[in-house]
Amino acid sequence: MSRKFDEAHRNGELLLCDEFAAKNLNCIPPEILQEMIKLAPHLKKLELCHNKLSRIPKEIGLFTALEKLELANNCLKHLPTEIGQLKSLKVMDLKGNNFSSSPRFSDSREEITSPIPHEIQGCTSLQMLEFSGNNLQTLPKEIFTVTSLVRLDFCENELTTIPNELWSLTSLEYLNFSRNHINSIQFTTPNPPQLKGMTLLDLSQNLLTSIPKGLFPAIRTLKVLDLKSNFITQIPTEIGELNLLDILDVSSNRLTTLPTTIGNLSQLSILNLSNNRIVNLPEEFSKLTSLQQLFLERNRITQLPKHFSHLVKVEMLDLSHNELKTFPSGIHSMKLLKELYIHSNDIQLIPSDVTQLKEIKQFVIRNNPLRNVPRKVTETKVPNIFEYLSKVQSMDIEDIQNEGKKEEIA
Repeated sequence: MSRKFDEAHRNGELLLCDEFAAKNLNCIPPEILQEMIKLAPHLKKLELCHNKLSRIPKEIGLFTALEKLELANNCLKHLPTEIGQLKSLKVMDLKGNNFSSSPRFSDSREEITSPIPHEIQGCTSLQMLEFSGNNLQTLPKEIFTVTSLVRLDFCENELTTIPNELWSLTSLEYLNFSRNHINSIQFTTPNPPQLKGMTLLDLSQNLLTSIPKGLFPAIRTLKVLDLKSNFITQIPTEIGELNLLDILDVSSNRLTTLPTTIGNLSQLSILNLSNNRIVNLPEEFSKLTSLQQLFLERNRITQLPKHFSHLVKVEMLDLSHNELKTFPSGIHSMKLLKELYIHSNDIQLIPSDVTQLKEIKQFVIRNNPLRNVPRKVTETKVPNIFEYLSKVQSMDIEDIQNEGKKEEIA
């Protein structure tokens, strides 16, 4: 051990990734701690993850050159006040510990209501804080003083509310609150802040029923928005202000309609609206001409917008488990289409222009009341639809083949 410390000292940097991670430690042995203290001015990265540590020694405050502190998957319930002395710290990983919002008592019997000391505001360089997989019921108010934060991850906790104070962290770019119990987002400031660098917001797998007014205009730079698996009944019209959005997932909610402003999302490449209660799509939907992947399965859609075929960049389209009675008109214009899932609808005819989808690799049409195969299809260069469809890599044409056999018998 001493040899490695000496070598690290000569290099001017000490990386302890392999020294103390996953060593089943309940505490840092005193002799090791003393050697570490000698090199504190040179220590830049300390990895103590995958142990059984229940506390971090107060000597941590001596490591003023530390830039990355990894404490994931231990038994920690709180951080020492000395953590605030780490002014060079940029990354702190605390996921998978025992942090909670329940009051506790210090060694001097003083009641402590937060797992994070207010001294954390001294970590003026901190950019990434990983707090997922703990037992927090409320967000520690102390983090709102760390204005340098860029990435904040609180997924897999027991949070019920996102407080208004969070939005004061205007440097945030990445915010993950997935898999909590969040049922409300507070956003009521008279002069809403602008989070001009926010690119990802994940609120999936919570209990949300709505999005507060004013939130979307405050995060206009957003590129990824994940709202799947909530109870949202309506998307705010302000969604149209997210004109840099690249990925939008609102699947497994309770939507019945979409705002016309969704057509403003000109950069959107992936849209997931599956497993809702949508009946019709607005005509403005056809303006989403950057779409490459579109998931609309398990809704109640009866027909598509008039100019749906304008979505010429779509490569993957899932319309399965809806109430479509006719095959999508003009779909042959979607020349890049590689995957088309339209099974479990009420479609009776396959149009002849389906053979123009030369890039198709997946084409699933089972569980439709198909009646016949258009004559024009058999007259193309492809002798018949069966030969054409046999060239795709994955295809279920059992319904069509059965109908063909019935016609031959007749």
